[in-house]
Amino acid sequence: DLKHLAMAGHSFGAVTTQAICGEVYPGGQTFTDSRVLCGVVMSPQPSTNAPAVAFGKMAVPLFYWTGTKDDAPQMVSNVRANQRRNPFDATAGVDKYLVILTGADELTFNGRVPGASRPNPNDAAWDALIGKGATAFLDKYLKSDAAAAKYLDGTGFPDDVRKLGTFEKKLVANK
Repeated sequence: DLKHLAMAGHSFGAVTTQAICGEVYPGGQTFTDSRVLCGVVMSPQPSTNAPAVAFGKMAVPLFYWTGTKDDAPQMVSNVRANQRRNPFDATAGVDKYLVILTGADELTFNGRVPGASRPNPNDAAWDALIGKGATAFLDKYLKSDAAAAKYLDGTGFPDDVRKLGTFEKKLVANK
């Protein structure tokens, strides 16, 4: 359905998703694609631009996902886990959501390679929560699904997150 598109990405894919969803870069450069109606951003990336300028006029609703140990891999960047919430904090003018999973790291959103990375006891629960939350978000914004909106914005999803981390949202009234 090419009239109901979303963008989702992790790490460098988060950079791309943020760009397509309205991030403003130094010099005022943008890469917004008006066909995209919402975005799911895993391991959000702080901007080199001032946060209020970079994220102050995002074009579509966004769902940010990160973890308390979501530091960028060494030799990739110097982004620390606590900086991953900066895009959420600075996003304005659109509905926004943030989940911070307690103990989750970069590989939580990327998948762990057997034998190359240590599994986390919460991996299966995190995967299930990401699937449920992202699906509810996409169904709310792409399909106008009332049940998905009720789960996401009511007590269902926040209760599910509470076991594994924290959940914040800010909805724009009277859009």
